Amino acid sequence: MAVAQQKLTLVPLDRRRQLAEFVTARVALDRISDNLDQLIEALNSGQPTPELRAVLEQITRAVQRVETAADSVLNRNPVE
Repeated sequence: MAVAQQKLTLVPLDRRRQLAEFVTARVALDRISDNLDQLIEALNSGQPTPELRAVLEQITRAVQRVETAADSVLNRNPVE
């Protein structure tokens, strides 16, 4: 009924996986953004920042996930 009333759109399973991957990546990027803000604040105050390497690794992984998801959408391939 909701589909007929255009209140709900059916999404194929492979698209749901792709959308879920984008949502997961966005959440990760939001967390990373918060961590970067804290690290920048610490750097500006002269505090040591041993977490910097871990945050940079998180950024790399998140960007790779976004790129994989985007490639999947562009190529119409499901995210594995």
